[in-house]
Amino acid sequence: MTAPEAGAPPPGAPPPVVRIVAAPASTAALRSLALLGATLVEALRARGYRTVTAERRPAGGLSVMLASGGRIGVERAVAAAALGGFVAGIDPRADLVLALGFDEAADAALPSIEVTGGEPAGTAGGGLAGRLATIGATELNASLQSGGRSRLVDDLAALLDARLLGGGDAAASEAAPADGGLPGVGLLGRLRRLARRG
Repeated sequence: MTAPEAGAPPPGAPPPVVRIVAAPASTAALRSLALLGATLVEALRARGYRTVTAERRPAGGLSVMLASGGRIGVERAVAAAALGGFVAGIDPRADLVLALGFDEAADAALPSIEVTGGEPAGTAGGGLAGRLATIGATELNASLQSGGRSRLVDDLAALLDARLLGGGDAAASEAAPADGGLPGVGLLGRLRRLARRG
């Protein structure tokens, strides 16, 4: 029997939860949240992970999109801290939970990916202790509209894989950026530096 990889949840533990948040909650950033969640689920699926998306409804309750594509509506509130255990009860094979709409101060202890209204305000891993990455809505939309797979989303999937799921190698994306820019510039460089520190 081998020990779990660094960053991998222990066997039988609920799946880790990552919040995808808009800060500040601008219209451009809020529009990008759902698109980022959907594309990140696909990028993680390509890596072999079963990802569940849980979205807090404005009027209370929860909408859960299972890895199988099924959707469940829950009429009671579920705290962010209990979300991993709640999802494990519904889908015990889930590897990761992406949480949308969990923007309360009490939710801030969970790791997060922050989408800002324009360009990223800070670097990945900086500022808030649980922040994994900061992405500008403009940068995200440009990456998603570039045709083919989004390099930015693939890098985020590699980061989640290395930091929370114990598989893969975040350094796998060390090749030159797709836009021909210099390595270490922009989000890709920030993600690489963060992965090296982790």
